[in-house]
Amino acid sequence: MGKALTLVSGSTETKAEKPGCPLRERPVTEEVIFKGTDDCGRSGWFLRLTASGLYPRRIGPYRTQRQAIEVLEAFTSELVLGALLDLHNDMTSQQVYVIEGVPVLAGPRKTR
Repeated sequence: MGKALTLVSGSTETKAEKPGCPLRERPVTEEVIFKGTDDCGRSGWFLRLTASGLYPRRIGPYRTQRQAIEVLEAFTSELVLGALLDLHNDMTSQQVYVIEGVPVLAGPRKTR
């Protein structure tokens, strides 16, 4: 009888936690997130997103830089990385998947 009882509320709801670390691979620069005013006179923080083969997209304004970064994180983690994983999964044995700027780890080749 050495332990005291603790009253626990009936609520079992838990908050969905966001990832603690960013999933993007490169640092955010002023080229990607910047403060400015658009053609319609709206000012705030903007994102500039680019993808190979497409014109850059400017998205915003957001009230704070933190909001713009959160949108960038969600876009990167939910859409871009998923699409890249799909491309990787659809590759044939004759294709390679290389992340430029990241050294490739070479190990012994397995023979069958």
